[in-house]
Amino acid sequence: MKQPSENGKSVDNTAMKAIRRRADVHLVNMIKQIIEKEDLPASWIDVILPLARRASQSITPWIKDEDKMDVREYVKVKLIPGGEVRDCDYIEGVVFSKNLAHKKMRNDIDNPKILLLNTSLEFQKENRLLLMDDLVNQERSYLKIMVARIAALNPDLVLVGKTVSRLAQEFLLEANIPFALNVKYKVIKRIARATGADILISATDHMIRPTMGQAKKFYVRTYPSPTGPKPLMVLDGAPKELACTILLSGADLPTLYKLKRVMLFSTYIAYNLHLESCLLWDQFGTVLPTNPEKDRESVFEDVTILSSSPGVHFPQSKVREMAAPSLYHTDSMTDISSLDEDDMSNPNITIVENQFDYSTFDPDAPIEPKKNPNFGVSELGIPGNLPSCYSHQNFVYLHSLYCNTTSKQCLPFETFKIDYYLDNDLPLGDFLEQYCFNPSYKCKAKECGRDMTEHDRSFVHGNGRLNLSVCRGDAQLKLDTSSVSDSMLMWTFCKLCSRMTPFIKMTEETWKYSFGKFLELSMYGFSHVSRAPGCGHSLHKDHIRYFFWNNLLAEIEYDTVDVLEVVTPPLNLYFNPLKK
Repeated sequence: MKQPSENGKSVDNTAMKAIRRRADVHLVNMIKQIIEKEDLPASWIDVILPLARRASQSITPWIKDEDKMDVREYVKVKLIPGGEVRDCDYIEGVVFSKNLAHKKMRNDIDNPKILLLNTSLEFQKENRLLLMDDLVNQERSYLKIMVARIAALNPDLVLVGKTVSRLAQEFLLEANIPFALNVKYKVIKRIARATGADILISATDHMIRPTMGQAKKFYVRTYPSPTGPKPLMVLDGAPKELACTILLSGADLPTLYKLKRVMLFSTYIAYNLHLESCLLWDQFGTVLPTNPEKDRESVFEDVTILSSSPGVHFPQSKVREMAAPSLYHTDSMTDISSLDEDDMSNPNITIVENQFDYSTFDPDAPIEPKKNPNFGVSELGIPGNLPSCYSHQNFVYLHSLYCNTTSKQCLPFETFKIDYYLDNDLPLGDFLEQYCFNPSYKCKAKECGRDMTEHDRSFVHGNGRLNLSVCRGDAQLKLDTSSVSDSMLMWTFCKLCSRMTPFIKMTEETWKYSFGKFLELSMYGFSHVSRAPGCGHSLHKDHIRYFFWNNLLAEIEYDTVDVLEVVTPPLNLYFNPLKK
């Protein structure tokens, strides 16, 4: 079968505009919905929307370098009670609650060179049997040497993770070196990522010339707060893809806490939509035309958007239709991963420990609901009622592994849960590389241990099933692998019209897309269609999707399964005692 070529730039431009427009409408609708649910003024959408877009399009987690998948790890929100809405700002860098150690130090520096020390600057006096005068002289000499070594590096700002002795502070002040002490380690790590600085962990590290952090601007600003003036140290002008801080102002503290939840969740949604648009484009897909005035996805009472993906609708089960509403409405919880030291003191926030251990993603390690008291309860919640978009940012499914060689089920159907972009999730590209294209990965069943090329995987949710199989690519494709390099290729084949899309190299954005979201989209994203000329059939339902890498070919196909639902009997039962 001849592979078509991608022609017609005007058609492609129209398709890309349609994808982006649909994603943008969905983002706006979701932000409007959660602002309404939080009982916030609708005018805040004009603040939240551009900030969420900018953060999601700028921050780039380097997952292959062990960054987290979740973009919110690198987007921080600082709250400034009072003030004006126009004081809300986006900082390409790090903002943290701290002040310089002395008011005489420079607090406004252009292009600062930053030294990070996660150690203390003090003289250790333990086990030293010396006269007091000798001990004082040794301390003075030792600290003078340490400060001289720091000064030789010519830093403009020193951030110390632990204490600094009074004598060392005096020497640093004499050397005209601004510094702050007792900076939390997580803040130091954020600064190191944003500025490219090395973190020195002991005094002996001073012997080696470290990499100094760089930023365009350092300054200190003091804002009023209920507990007194609040100093904030700002490192602005870091590479935009590494870190950002969003300043929210113009309301009281309880309102700002709500806005912070909305801000972080909106950034997460915008980032997912950005990656999802790239996935759809790489799959040679587009979206069905919709009416923008009516493009408000709804399931329950035609008001609630549940999925972070446009066009995804979750069917309502018969059990829920007959059950009492109280069974499906409960208070949800706040995600403590989005809280910082300022939030922990908020009396309006109750922290509930989640006892479920989110281990590293493993598709062959099922969850055990009996051991998890919080199983099925959302970790991304707000005070209110379920169902909500907060409680639908995970995917629970059935998974099995079948060996074609032995005709046995190596892993029976078991329950799995993936929380999108969190620690028990994987990027789509990483899943394919580790569990499909990795020759060293073998079946974990004791009596099997064969390659994945001899197995079929099944993922089941609702009445849909994804079948995944792997085979040797050279037996199926006549492809010049020298032109492919190390890129992963992807294409689709329509089961209805037998049309095949072009080979497309997987982009970095598609590689980073959540595997859990990929499953959800494959099961329920039926508004996506192929843009192959003459096709237009459902991309997930009617097309077989192919991925090729490392001379191996992965094939993913959707089909339906018959689902038997529990149907309760009527409240009144009648029987005829005369009948046997």
